[in-house]
Amino acid sequence: MAETQLQVVKRLEDLITKIVDHIEKTYRTALIQLDSNSFDNFIKNAPIAIVLFAAHWCKPCTALLPIYEKIALRLSNRRDVRFGIIDVDRDPAIADRYGINDIPAILVYVHGNVVDAIIGLHKVDDIEKRLEKIVNTYSESR
Repeated sequence: MAETQLQVVKRLEDLITKIVDHIEKTYRTALIQLDSNSFDNFIKNAPIAIVLFAAHWCKPCTALLPIYEKIALRLSNRRDVRFGIIDVDRDPAIADRYGINDIPAILVYVHGNVVDAIIGLHKVDDIEKRLEKIVNTYSESR
């Protein structure tokens, strides 16, 4: 029996998901570099999208990055959570859209809607606990 077009598309989507998961695990990063072309799809297609808004010249941003990567690696094993990073210098319109005047800033999106924001540099444990609580809250309610 021949596969329908919908079945073929579903199989391809599953394969792409497996490939992306494999690449993320192989390269030990769970962060996706975002830009104006990928941002909207990223926050809409991930049930829970966590995005770091930063700039390379920002010392608190560079201090936060390894912490953010560590949290992303730990929580990215959950299929409903994706982590991204966006350079506010390259894509200032996205930061402007969300009223981000201070960086680093971590915005948490659930189905494309902002549900929380962490602005500035905080203690590692505080950031981890807050993000984990958000992820658990929205994962359980699905």
